[in-house]
Amino acid sequence: MNSFEANLSRLAQRNPALASALRQSGRGTLEIVQARGGMPSARANGRWIHSAYDPIKEAQAWAESQSCQDGETIVLFGLGLLYQVEALCARLPRATKVVLVVPDLSALADAAAVRTWGDWTDQVIWAWGTAEAIGEQIASVGHPTRLITYVPAASLHAESHRAIEAALQRKVAAQAGGQLRIAVVGPIYGGSLPITRYAVSALESLGHDVRWLDPSVHATSYHQLELLKNSQHRLALQSKYAEMLSRITMAQLAEDPPDIVLSLAQAPLILPMLEHLRRKRFLTAMWFVENYRHLTYWQQLAAGYDFGS
Repeated sequence: MNSFEANLSRLAQRNPALASALRQSGRGTLEIVQARGGMPSARANGRWIHSAYDPIKEAQAWAESQSCQDGETIVLFGLGLLYQVEALCARLPRATKVVLVVPDLSALADAAAVRTWGDWTDQVIWAWGTAEAIGEQIASVGHPTRLITYVPAASLHAESHRAIEAALQRKVAAQAGGQLRIAVVGPIYGGSLPITRYAVSALESLGHDVRWLDPSVHATSYHQLELLKNSQHRLALQSKYAEMLSRITMAQLAEDPPDIVLSLAQAPLILPMLEHLRRKRFLTAMWFVENYRHLTYWQQLAAGYDFGS
């Protein structure tokens, strides 16, 4: 029995409809190339999906770099030859489920034909079909969920993934009766601070689950830096202090992921941290409650947010 038949036989035990659909689907999305270590690797559109040297070692390193909490269900975007799925399952407790998003059956058929899957597939929930159907399947597994992306493979289906994420957001909002889990990040001090309080109160009055990540508790220490007479030292330390608060905020978000992060003007979220949040699939928005014509620092930060006003 070849790998394709063996994998479909295993898959049919848990998901016969998907096994049948794979049998009828075409192949050829991925170009299969032998890596230097002898294992099959893959390319698409001239780009490597897995390492040209050792795809197994690469997948293990990727899995080790992922941040996962006990009790979470993992939602994984990016198919390839599933090396990263196998490595992630090996790292996680057996009870942890990995929802694998399958936006393209032909890509999964390519993976099924290349190598024989093992018992790690018992941890996998295969989310496939239309964007709405996939969103429904992800939403039905329960919370908390953590979205993880294997970028080299996920980039092949970026448009489909955006549609799936939008469908998932609609499903989650409907399940919560329109309620969202919102993390609000305010400033260390200044005129945006009372506006942050009003924003938190308004969102709570609308029935949302709001968590205020309030860096103003560190304002006294921050103001002590203003006593430094050397302006070069003062500015450098204030920048480092803001970076530290940004890292603290990022750690808080990672421990309890919200549906959306709302940041107000002067919030200590620096651009590298915003880019990290985007890679981790956090949805972010900035409310710039300042005079945007005179205070133009928003222009350096706007690219890091998904939404701004």
